[in-house]
Amino acid sequence: DEVIAGYRALGLDALIGIGGDGSLSILNKLAQKGDLNLVCIPKTIDNDVGVTELSVGYDTAVQVATDALDMLQPTAASHDRVMILEVMGRDAGHIALVAGIAGGADVILIPEIPYRIEHVVRKIRRVQEAGRRFALVVVAEAVPNESGNKIVQKYAGGRSAYSGIGHLLGDRLAETTRAEVRVTVLGHVQRGAAPDARDRLMASVFGVHAVDLIAEGQFGRVVVWRDRQVLDLPIEEVVSEPALVDLDGPRPRDLPRRRLAMPEENPFWDFSVKLYGRDGVPPACLRLQDSYNADVNILMYCCWVAWDRAMRLDSQSIGRILASVDAWKKDVVVPLRTIRRDLKGATHQGVDPKLQERLRSEIKRIELRSERLQQDALFALPLPEPPEDASDARASALENVLLYLQTLPTEVDDAARRDVELIVDAIFEAPL
Repeated sequence: DEVIAGYRALGLDALIGIGGDGSLSILNKLAQKGDLNLVCIPKTIDNDVGVTELSVGYDTAVQVATDALDMLQPTAASHDRVMILEVMGRDAGHIALVAGIAGGADVILIPEIPYRIEHVVRKIRRVQEAGRRFALVVVAEAVPNESGNKIVQKYAGGRSAYSGIGHLLGDRLAETTRAEVRVTVLGHVQRGAAPDARDRLMASVFGVHAVDLIAEGQFGRVVVWRDRQVLDLPIEEVVSEPALVDLDGPRPRDLPRRRLAMPEENPFWDFSVKLYGRDGVPPACLRLQDSYNADVNILMYCCWVAWDRAMRLDSQSIGRILASVDAWKKDVVVPLRTIRRDLKGATHQGVDPKLQERLRSEIKRIELRSERLQQDALFALPLPEPPEDASDARASALENVLLYLQTLPTEVDDAARRDVELIVDAIFEAPL
């Protein structure tokens, strides 16, 4: 009521509201209540106002976060540390994503993409194994913990805000990687920097268009930036839904999910490809497949959990593994393999040989893709944290594979044991 009264007392022709979706929603209700002439401009570092691709303040916040990564990198390198930078963004991961890419982060975690701590640990380990003894991690403040709950800090007066995921992640990485970890929470530093050139330009562009709308008598509108041009839309349309990172979007702000490599990586696939390429492994796997109807992917998985996590599987674990791939193998993998073998051994009269070859190649491509999907299903199985003592990885791999073979109808003989030993020895003869 005071705002409406002040608007009347000042004899204003219109009001320009500047803020995020929450502020714009409140101002819109206020304008409707008091019959005020309102035009709005999106201004939030989170860049989560619906429809517009840019909000005033976002570009500067990204630059501040990128500068912070640049300043953390020398200390990370000189002290062999994993540096975690927690950035703002509310429920959107725009700042973390863009600053992480621009600042060369090794891991970027955003609320829009689920993650598992094992993925992060493996990424850090691969960085270390490649000879670099430091790493940079960027995490958005709204990224949940491993249970799927977002970390909220409560303050005096009843207010609360996202805060704490950086320190929680730091504790977990320190436990699992044995690395020295440091956490920096950038916080409100992102909101207070001098605006960069792009933000100043966008503020001017938005301001001119807002004044033009008032001059034309068009109210209840929000100025937005879309497809490299300034437009305006009804306030209700803009604030109806926040603009989170669109995993399938074409714009630079909304990088497709397939390019966010960390959450989608499958170290198990990489392990299998490298192991299968070693001398003697392919024929050994095929002998086990032909004699025992063994699934090569499961053979590889039994080896991988021992090599990567020093895990010894039990009967219950083997049962879960079989259940996860049984339907896929029965309905997809085996029929494709059978068709390809039939095509390879048959002569089809009246059919162009080149067409037959293309058909075989296409089936092989689909078969390989199905194998990858089967491995993704295995990789997605929940696993406990690796034990501290990883000295018996080879023995664990042997035991895991033999335990799996014992679930199959054919009794394991000495020839099968020799093939298993050959496969396992190939893992440890040289680094994969």
